[in-house]
Amino acid sequence: MRIRPGNPYPLGATVTPEGVQFAVWSSSATTVEVCLFDTPDGPETARLTLPGHTDQIFHGLALGLRAGQLYGLRAQGPWNPAIGHRFNPHRLLVDPYARAICGRVDHQHLGGHAVDRAPAAREGRDASRPRRHHKTEEILDERDTAAAVPRGVVVDDRFDWGDDAPPRTPWSDTVIYELHVKGFTARHPEVPP
Repeated sequence: MRIRPGNPYPLGATVTPEGVQFAVWSSSATTVEVCLFDTPDGPETARLTLPGHTDQIFHGLALGLRAGQLYGLRAQGPWNPAIGHRFNPHRLLVDPYARAICGRVDHQHLGGHAVDRAPAAREGRDASRPRRHHKTEEILDERDTAAAVPRGVVVDDRFDWGDDAPPRTPWSDTVIYELHVKGFTARHPEVPP
């Protein structure tokens, strides 16, 4: 599968004549990957690193992909919970710009991190009974969540206008009249109640 940098807009997965354009925003990620799937609950069949990065938008044009393709995202970046960075490449992410999704969510396997109770054990206490103000450590959870997350579906939302064409009326001859349809037609004798 070949991928080119493509364009940063529009965001999400967009069908083009050449393939599918992917674009997603992240201010802190270092890499964003698109994971491809053949079925809603099947294994990952391919992984593509988005090669373009413009104004905090990762983007790429995957040549040959078509509408109906199932996909998810993985973001890599810093793991530093103290400042709010919890990038975990083992977590499959649903595209926030997806036009459709399929599959189900398994909430039991979706935590972003594991909690280390070892600090309590080092203090000589029972780790299963945390103190009120006990500090725990967030540890990167390396379990893959692909089986627990729905997939995005590439949707071709282009409209074939057929023989229709814009009227090309010059702005100097254009009149825009706004009205409320119900209020305008509610008492019209030829409009049924």
